[in-house]
Amino acid sequence: MHIPPSAPPFMTCTMCGHVWKDIETFIEDPKLALNGYLPDFNQPGNGLIIVTHKTPGCSGSFSMRASVFRHLNTGPAFTEHNTAQHSCEGKCFIYDDFSKCGNACDMRWVRDIMLLISSKTFPAALIEKQPAETE
Repeated sequence: MHIPPSAPPFMTCTMCGHVWKDIETFIEDPKLALNGYLPDFNQPGNGLIIVTHKTPGCSGSFSMRASVFRHLNTGPAFTEHNTAQHSCEGKCFIYDDFSKCGNACDMRWVRDIMLLISSKTFPAALIEKQPAETE
């Protein structure tokens, strides 16, 4: 993936200042631990994904809106909200449960993104789905 020299970094650690130049290096960083997800049941993209940068001298935790990763979702895009319904598995209520959800719900894409982050593997097919870069 080509990143223009003037492109801002994807993320910077709020404690030590470490810079992740793009979303791919962020997801693949073995020193970054996924802590959990604080859902927004009205707008799933506004829910917060919490991570910790685990390096000597740094244990900075920070959050980002789930919507930052939405373009990486390759699964179905459900529009119906099924949280707390009979078919709901309740996984969104468990902060540190990163397992896959089988519910056809508008919250499901966030769970798929958490699996992607926790796996530390950025699928090559997704590199082409990066948002358009601007000069």
